[in-house]
Amino acid sequence: MVKIFLCFVICILVWIPKIIFAQQNKAELCFKNIPKNQIPFFYQFKIKYPVGSETLAKQINNFTKSLPEGEGYITCNFFINCNGEIIDLTISETDSNHNTTSFNSNYISEVESFLKNLKSWPIPKYNNTQFVAEYRSFLSFKILKGKVHEVIP
Repeated sequence: MVKIFLCFVICILVWIPKIIFAQQNKAELCFKNIPKNQIPFFYQFKIKYPVGSETLAKQINNFTKSLPEGEGYITCNFFINCNGEIIDLTISETDSNHNTTSFNSNYISEVESFLKNLKSWPIPKYNNTQFVAEYRSFLSFKILKGKVHEVIP
C-alpha cells in the first residue's frame, strides 16, 4: 500500500509540472517535422473546416473579382500547421473531364489569397484532449458558368 502511495506521489511530482509546462508552451506539443508523406489527413482526426460547402462557395464568389474562364475544377492541396495556417499550398486545374487545363491566372491568385485568409481551421483532438499537429487537407472548387458552383469536400 505504501509503495502504491509513493508511486502515486512520484507520478504527481514528475508529470503534473510537465503537463503544465507543455500547456503553457504549446510549441512543445506540436507534432511537426514529420515526413510529408506521413502527415495525417483531416479525416483521420474526424475534423473539417467549420463552415459548410455552400457558405464557402458564396464566400469565394464574393471574394474574387475576376471570373474563371471555362468550366472544371480547381483543387487545392495543403497542410495546416500547428498555428492553424495553410502552408505548402499546391493548386491543380482540370476541365470538366478531369484533363489538365489552365484558368485565368488572376483568378487562381485570388483563390490562393482566399484560402490563406481562412482562419478557422480546427485543432485536432485525441480522446477529447486537444493537442497540436500538422495535418493535410484539400478543397476542390467546381467551376460552372464563371463562378464556383460547389466546394468539395
